[in-house]
Amino acid sequence: MGRVATRALDIGRKVRSRKEKTAAESAAPRFRLENVSGLVYRLVNAGPVTASDIVIEPGEATGLRLGRHLPTADKPVTLGPDEDHRLILAIAPSNGSTRPTLRIHCSELDEPCTVRVTPPA
Repeated sequence: MGRVATRALDIGRKVRSRKEKTAAESAAPRFRLENVSGLVYRLVNAGPVTASDIVIEPGEATGLRLGRHLPTADKPVTLGPDEDHRLILAIAPSNGSTRPTLRIHCSELDEPCTVRVTPPA
């Protein structure tokens, strides 16, 4: 097989690999965090599949105090598509250089998902 044919095969494999990865990612849970009112937030599963064994931990938690109703390893939650879980977070004033984040773990994701915590409205 010539050099051009080998290169064409390699490119074809890379394209198939990207398509497979994109398809797998689109069939995974996706999370967003919305401020409901004051310190009350809701974690929404915006993905097309159920997310099970959800656990939240602080990410870059500058000025963030974790509050109540957080899913933990002892009390994980499960969210179907478009379902939400309400929680309470307190954000202390900071210099604004780093916005707080949360890391969301679930059984369906190999790596945790990171979501930004928006200041209360």
